[in-house]
Amino acid sequence: MTLQQITASDIAGWDSLRDIATSLEKRGLKPRPKLGGDAELVLQLDDDEFIVIVNAAPGETATDFKPENRSRHTNLVATNDFENFTFLTRVRSWEGQQHGRIKHQKISFSKEQFTSESGEKNTILQKLNSIEYGSSAAIYDTLYDTQQVVKEFYEEFEKLRTDLIQEVSGIPDDRGDAKQRYVQVILDRMIFLYFIQEKRLLDRNPNYLHEQPSKVVDDGGDHYEEFYAPLFFEYLAEDKQNPDFGSLPYLNGGLFAKNPVEEAFGEAKLGGSAKDTNQLLEDILDFLSDWNWNVDERLDIVDPKNLSPAILGHIFEQTVNQKEMGAYYTPEEITGFMARRTIHPYLLDELNEAIDADYSEIDHVFGFAAVESEGSPEAIADGGTITQQVPTENVQTKHVETLYHDILKDAHILDPAVGSGAFLLAAQEVLMDLYMQCIEYF
Repeated sequence: MTLQQITASDIAGWDSLRDIATSLEKRGLKPRPKLGGDAELVLQLDDDEFIVIVNAAPGETATDFKPENRSRHTNLVATNDFENFTFLTRVRSWEGQQHGRIKHQKISFSKEQFTSESGEKNTILQKLNSIEYGSSAAIYDTLYDTQQVVKEFYEEFEKLRTDLIQEVSGIPDDRGDAKQRYVQVILDRMIFLYFIQEKRLLDRNPNYLHEQPSKVVDDGGDHYEEFYAPLFFEYLAEDKQNPDFGSLPYLNGGLFAKNPVEEAFGEAKLGGSAKDTNQLLEDILDFLSDWNWNVDERLDIVDPKNLSPAILGHIFEQTVNQKEMGAYYTPEEITGFMARRTIHPYLLDELNEAIDADYSEIDHVFGFAAVESEGSPEAIADGGTITQQVPTENVQTKHVETLYHDILKDAHILDPAVGSGAFLLAAQEVLMDLYMQCIEYF
């Protein structure tokens, strides 16, 4: 069968589940009418995977249809009026700190985009036309690719950063890149604060950074000197509380300690007056507010203007100047690897003793067997062979139940040199992933 391209006019004409299915059938997907239930159609993506097209009822949202079936990884959800559409895909990662984690990826688009000349229309069409029968990898590798979002953020971020550098006072122009480093650390802090604000960790107020300065600072006062400086260096970096600032977490990290530039130039600030400073800080907040902050760590959203934890982690890792801050951050790939290599063997020893078994890998408990493959870039880098995980049918449900009810619930994690808690967070993720895998079998 010759594959055809899905066009903008195709999507503009999506008024039923059948219309959507007809477009995807252009990419070779095969209809499976006997597999669908009410208000859904099923298309076969390859031998083992299917896409389910669903029509949401009034009051239902796309996330109400997160796919949980192991062979139906992807749902395409249409709103009741067929104006908005969302792909949701269930994924299990075997890389880095995400090892074994079940997550859901999400990308949305509207019919309105395909009746205009917006660039977003072309991006979505490219993604849809990467899908074809027999190539489920396109769903994971192309449909949810975040490069465009990261690129857009960096372009806007760099423009803001360049503008702010011109507004720094208190640092002579002949002091190398001191102004750039000062602006960078201010932006790093603001990005981090905006993220934890979305987590409701700043006085449980999702608008804390917009609202709290005016509650603390009198009209005409300097928001940096009277609000942000004490917020950074006293109430976040140290275990102090002030009722005027509300309930705040104790972060105890290098990000909120004065960096060498701030130590060397005590008068450094954005703007030459309180009015200018306040406006520049508001400009930073306006920039951050222009993005949709998705903080659900098990739902990666790659819509335009959406910042997921994965994207934020990538951006933050790129922008944090660790040496200047004295913040020697351990990458999550390392903390995740070490946490798994410490926790998994302990749990396996406890499980094997409890059930008189001889599991050698935690993945085997869940029916995943290791196979070796050759030829990929990863294989070349690793001497020609890589290890992948493939599902098998050999799952002893009673063993999973013992792991869940007896072993995991009795496990305790202690980090005597806790520092900023990076390893404890990694340990939490490892345990959470195991809990979630166990729950699949109940």
